[in-house]
Amino acid sequence: MEFVIPLGEATDSREIDSNLSWERFCALIAKDMDVQMDELNIGYKFSMARVKDLPKLLKTPDHFSILWNDARKKIANLITKKSTTELKVELVNFDAEFKKKKKTTGNKKSVCILLLDHSCK
Repeated sequence: MEFVIPLGEATDSREIDSNLSWERFCALIAKDMDVQMDELNIGYKFSMARVKDLPKLLKTPDHFSILWNDARKKIANLITKKSTTELKVELVNFDAEFKKKKKTTGNKKSVCILLLDHSCK
């Protein structure tokens, strides 16, 4: 299955087989993202997910197993519907998302306008 990997402001993709171990998966993704394995802080969404859907955690072997089970169900559903849509796993770097949100929210300035009624009576 194709995994879309965040690399700063860009992405790359890599085919990952479902029989790959959790440890090997982490090693490959950490290398691709140029981070240490213990610094990985990722989640995922499927390419067909709605924009407002939050990413699911991908921090443990159990999460990794759930990813593959969900992917099998989604693929079976696509086959049943005879869809030509390709399913991809889009990884999310939570550390980068946090920094991005912190950067944009930190630059906002509040403006308070006080309106006074100076009408003559």
